[in-house]
Amino acid sequence: LRGNHENEQMISRPLKMGGGFAEECLAKYSRSLLAAFQRVFKLLPLFAVVEQEVFVVHGGLFRNRDVDLERLRALPEASWRRNYPNPLTNEQLAKGEKWSEDEEIIFDAQWADPHYGSGSRQSSRGRVAVTFGEDVTQRFLDGANLALCLRSHRVPQSGRGFELEHGGRLLTLFSASRYGGVLQNRGAVAVARRADGDRLLPGVDGLDAAPVVAVAARREARAAGDAEKAAAEGEGQEEMGGSSSSEDVCQQAAKKCSSSSAARSSMPLNPPPPMKHLRLTIIEHLVDSPKALAELAAKGGSSSGKSGVARDEATCQVRKILDQHAREHKVSIIQQAVALVCAERERIWRRCRVGDAPGSGLVPRARLHEFLGEVCGEIAPGGWEEVLQQSAPHLGDDVAYGDFLAAPRVRWFHHGSTSLEQLAQATAEAELRLAGLASLFDSAKNGVVTPASASEAMSRLMPSLQESQRKEVARALFGEEPTSLTSVLHKLAHFAAPPELSEAWMAPALKRLALLIEKHHGPPPLHKALIRFFLANDPDRNELLSAEEFVRGFQSIGAPTAGGDAEVPLLHSGRLYKLFSAIDSNSTGTVSFLELLIALPDREGRHAPALSEAPALEGEVPAMLLVHKSAVLRLCRALDPKDKGVISAAHFLELIECLAKVLDRPLSGAARQRLREELPGGKEGVPYAKALGAASFEVSAHGGPWRL
Repeated sequence: LRGNHENEQMISRPLKMGGGFAEECLAKYSRSLLAAFQRVFKLLPLFAVVEQEVFVVHGGLFRNRDVDLERLRALPEASWRRNYPNPLTNEQLAKGEKWSEDEEIIFDAQWADPHYGSGSRQSSRGRVAVTFGEDVTQRFLDGANLALCLRSHRVPQSGRGFELEHGGRLLTLFSASRYGGVLQNRGAVAVARRADGDRLLPGVDGLDAAPVVAVAARREARAAGDAEKAAAEGEGQEEMGGSSSSEDVCQQAAKKCSSSSAARSSMPLNPPPPMKHLRLTIIEHLVDSPKALAELAAKGGSSSGKSGVARDEATCQVRKILDQHAREHKVSIIQQAVALVCAERERIWRRCRVGDAPGSGLVPRARLHEFLGEVCGEIAPGGWEEVLQQSAPHLGDDVAYGDFLAAPRVRWFHHGSTSLEQLAQATAEAELRLAGLASLFDSAKNGVVTPASASEAMSRLMPSLQESQRKEVARALFGEEPTSLTSVLHKLAHFAAPPELSEAWMAPALKRLALLIEKHHGPPPLHKALIRFFLANDPDRNELLSAEEFVRGFQSIGAPTAGGDAEVPLLHSGRLYKLFSAIDSNSTGTVSFLELLIALPDREGRHAPALSEAPALEGEVPAMLLVHKSAVLRLCRALDPKDKGVISAAHFLELIECLAKVLDRPLSGAARQRLREELPGGKEGVPYAKALGAASFEVSAHGGPWRL
């Protein structure tokens, strides 16, 4: 079935915003293949009914309570073989425009999520998305005489691969374990068979391959020495429906949801009708990508037991976030143009000097456009005239070409990280559990981070830094004296952006909740009180708080009494759930300690520690690398047949020298020596993808006519 990720809006998004498909397809193949994918995606259906018992959809059910199966079957082909509708602009809304009913249906089918109450509500995913309650599920299924709605779209809040909600009649099934390479959730698949034991699809043997995944996950758990995890994986199969016992199993599923669902909603909980013709077997898995497993295996000699595995997994999570940040930065046409001017500065000056017969230092603007095209080649779209209109708006009819050429500047942060702040931001965004955070910085597992352990953490997280640079980074982030792990996390939290709050009362409400935590779990500072609050409200010890645990925890320390005035309304459970959704910005259904620490303001306010500027090279060589980085990347990959992502500094320097010769701009002795000094040597090598990523370059042009 088609989901929201098979639409052009999501395909074209950068990886960090939930997309990345177009980026990868264009990088590996071609625009024509991407267009073919997009055509195929539009042919995928939005809904399915299996054996007249199960309704299957990617997102969920509909804001319009009158929508039923017959209405869905009557959707015109043109209404669903298209991308989902974009939100209306403020101007359109002011004119009274609104989506058609068909547009609402195809949007909700791909974007809706369940909630714990009744009716339809606005979703935390955005102003046009909705959530649907248990009464919506019951009404739709009863009207269609169906037993179950099976959907996906959201990581189950429990961290498992499936979740039963709405009285056992709504099954969320999430197949991607370790979602995005960041979360630690399990994945799950559902194997459907007829109740008489026959395959649902005769002649298709692929369904029988699913148990192999669960077996592989259990084997992985045993290899890591985690007997409890292996046992849990062995219990990762649950059945709904069946032959002779189908009614009992369905009723048991309803009972399993009854206590939590009844607490969330006043609606009476009715057991779902048994499935008469189908049996669903849910099989969970927890599988790393082959590349991640290879990375962990390669590090096996330096790590031992569960602590080593935890440290490697935490390191991989943070570094994947850093990679996502790097992919999100794209070189714009204007930046590319400025880099070209910087790289070809000398040739452009000579061409202008020849065209400046009187020696006045001026050339007509139209002639400058011609010279840039001759030396640098044409820039599309719009050409040099349009580029300079945006980047050099004060360019007159006659251009002082000396000033024009002096301003462009390209700096290369050759160690491969955009800035030290991004490291802290990535650690915060990785939603690591407490054990993962401890494994990163507290190698002795005594709650203390020493300068040595901080430097060791930097060597894993930023391997391209030289030893002296690692120590400098560790000292800037963590100080020169041993400090507590919670203090380190407090500093990291200051680097991360606080969550986006959709309503005015939320910010003061979070401030009052922080004061409540200090009052009941103090004494201050907040980060120490918060760790006690967090552990007290994590009964299953999974080091993540679900929505219910979050709400229950704040209710237990008097959250309802913290509001009720002009600034903060009464903080009943509904508003606490809203706050949870805002803090849970990646919509995983859980919040980590660090996410909560980032969201709650402390008394001193946010003051990120000052960090020294990352080392950088500047001048024509960085500009040349930025302009021709695609060619250099291809050559680097040719020198890296095992796809380790690293080549030696000597090979990297040789590539730069070859490129300079091909461009008829051989490196000077001073430039060659500077590169040798700055590039990491020894076994570390150069992580070329990061080093040549767009985020590793800073392009600017200030002074004269430039405004970039």
